[in-house]
Amino acid sequence: MKMSVVLGIVHMGFGVVLGIFNHVHFRQRHRLVLEFLPEVVFLLALFGYLVFLIFYKWIKFSAADSRFAPSILIHFIDMFLFTSNADNLPLYRGQVPVQMVLVVLALASGPVLLLGTPLYL
Repeated sequence: MKMSVVLGIVHMGFGVVLGIFNHVHFRQRHRLVLEFLPEVVFLLALFGYLVFLIFYKWIKFSAADSRFAPSILIHFIDMFLFTSNADNLPLYRGQVPVQMVLVVLALASGPVLLLGTPLYL
């Protein structure tokens, strides 16, 4: 299940990177800043971080320790709610501030994605 999430996010990232060639070919360089950059920030801040959590959990916890491992799903939900769950221990030290910064970056890229190109044009 987690591997399908990783492959899906890699696929989405590849699609976003392919958009660079369209922007350059059609000489719409403003879209590199107003669309590509916020798309990459949004994708990496949320889903790139999810992929990092998946690989980190795979490395840190073995099959024997898996019942003591914290839930990535609960961490991801708490990340959006700006909360922490006492029952679900953090995967690494300083996890909550990192997650807050990533959510704020993702939220800030939303208006740029929606309004950047129309306001520029």
